[in-house]
Formats: sequence, C-alpha cells, structure tokens
Amino acid sequence: MLLAELIREKDYIKESISNLRAHIEDLVLVRDKMDAKSNRASIDELLDELKELYKKYQQYAVTTGRATAQTTIKVNETELSLSDAIVIKEVMEHKLCELNLLLEYVVKAGTKEGIICLDSVEVLDEINGVRADIKALGLKIDRASWETEVS
Repeated sequence: MLLAELIREKDYIKESISNLRAHIEDLVLVRDKMDAKSNRASIDELLDELKELYKKYQQYAVTTGRATAQTTIKVNETELSLSDAIVIKEVMEHKLCELNLLLEYVVKAGTKEGIICLDSVEVLDEINGVRADIKALGLKIDRASWETEVS
C-alpha cells in the first residue's frame, strides 16, 4: 500500500470515529423508557465499534508516522524527513494565516484616522511568497506520499 493511500484510510477512519460519536450523541437523550432501553443497547454496541475503530486508527497513525519519519525529500538542497516537511508546511500555513490577519488589520486601519506604519503591499508580497512555498512543499510531500510503499 502506498503511503498516500494509508493516509487517506487513516483520515477516513478518523472521520468515521467523529460520525460514530455524533450518532452516539443522538442516542443519549430520550423521553420514553422503551426508547431508553433500546438506545442503551445501541450505544453499547456503538461504543464497542468505536473502541475497535480507535485501535485501527492508532495502528494506521503509528504506521504513517513511521513511514513519514523514514521517507526523505529534498527541499532547497536540504534533505528532510517527510514528517519534518509536514511540520514545516504546518508552520508555514500558520504563518500564512497570521499574515492574512495582519493584512486584514492593515486594510481596516486604513479606514480610520491616523498614520499607517505598515505597508500592505509588503505584507501581500510576503503572503504571496509563503503561499507559493506552501504549494511547492505540498506538491513535494504529495509526490513522496505517492512514491512511498508501506508494508
């Protein structure tokens, strides 16, 4: 199985866990005693299913974690583990979010009285650079995920 497929399967299991939890929440509160008995039995079964899904999710998470730690990619003449590249991409995405908030603030400040001390064009240039870096790194991560065989 390819790492990308394993990651998709792990994400699917994670989504299934959330859906199952939501279904359990729907069954938690009833007004009728007959419904309560039925719901308790259903909830017990669903909790067992949830437990099994978590075991499976844990196995997939460990396997993907190992695979991303062992797989390497080259980024700007630097060799990184795939897991390091993923962390770097997450940090860059956080930076992009913060820069977007800063740009939004600068634009709003332009509607008020006073002197703006930060050039919105500089912030926008930085945003565009970070966005391009995220896209390039994301493509390298995706390519490595589709080229890595996991056993």
